[in-house]
Amino acid sequence: MKTLLALLLLIPNFLNAENLVSKNTLLLLNGLKTMESMFEEIEKKFGENWSIAWDLDSYREPQETCEPYISVLKKEMNINSSWSGIYASLLIRGVCPEIKQNTKQGIDLLKDLALKGDERAQRDLGVIYETGNYGFIKDIEEININIASQYYLMAINQHNEILSARKYSNLLVNSNKINNDYELAFEILEKAASKNISIFEKDDIYVQLYLLPIQIFMKQYERINKNDDKYLVLNQTEQLLESIEPYYNLSLKVLINGAESGSTTCMALLSDMLVYLSIPIKEPTRIAIIHSYMWSNIALEVDNREHIKKIAREARDYSEANLSLEDIIIAQNLTRNWLPGSKDYYLVE
Repeated sequence: MKTLLALLLLIPNFLNAENLVSKNTLLLLNGLKTMESMFEEIEKKFGENWSIAWDLDSYREPQETCEPYISVLKKEMNINSSWSGIYASLLIRGVCPEIKQNTKQGIDLLKDLALKGDERAQRDLGVIYETGNYGFIKDIEEININIASQYYLMAINQHNEILSARKYSNLLVNSNKINNDYELAFEILEKAASKNISIFEKDDIYVQLYLLPIQIFMKQYERINKNDDKYLVLNQTEQLLESIEPYYNLSLKVLINGAESGSTTCMALLSDMLVYLSIPIKEPTRIAIIHSYMWSNIALEVDNREHIKKIAREARDYSEANLSLEDIIIAQNLTRNWLPGSKDYYLVE
């Protein structure tokens, strides 16, 4: 890990100045920093034997033996409660012969840890009570969305935990087991997006922010569309689009910040939202189309993930078809000159 950190510190010196660093290099640095921050967090939590905790947590198939790791685990549990979470996980998964599978004991231990403020235990209990599952171990608990929400809220309020924020915000919009609260869902996601972690660790939050306005629209439209009066359906749909716009703009604001910080996920999603491809709230402005072209171009240039390229490609195709040649040249210049962190690109009407 220290070698990786040294590399991160040296690279800017090799390149001499930020304006000489390509977008690809800076985005690669962001990826390396994500890896570094993840490993540093694990080391901080589990101490010098963190790699043993990592290995024990990664087992998905029954092992012939987990020694000498189990001896280390039992020793560490006496001085570091984080290791108790690994022990609870092994009780549930039953992959180590030295720890007999006992789902109830594992869940009870997670509950005890959650009440003591353990972030992972709070998150895992939320998932268990929402889905009934614990990873690949299925049907270990009866689904109870209210209990799941309580544990998600613990993790959110005490730790601003990313997965819990995504899961609970989804329940607030889509579940019929708890009161829907769109404002709270966006508030939770916006707070999660501001967490001091790398942009790549926030990918799921950005995707959720993109999806929520669409989910709210589809949920309401499904109800409206049951009406036989097509004129009434059209009128209510227009009203629905107007009511969705504030939520849409909240998502836009966070995705703009993420894109400017170098998140290619945000760039692709933002390029779609700027021209209203997913929800036709209104006609996009000329400037919005130019910016959509720019962000989609950058995402296509530096991100090889096919789902990201698909979203970005559709947005760029739309933008290209709706811009003059002069505006396309402006958008291409913005693409060429932009670097992560820069806000100088912004055009106004």
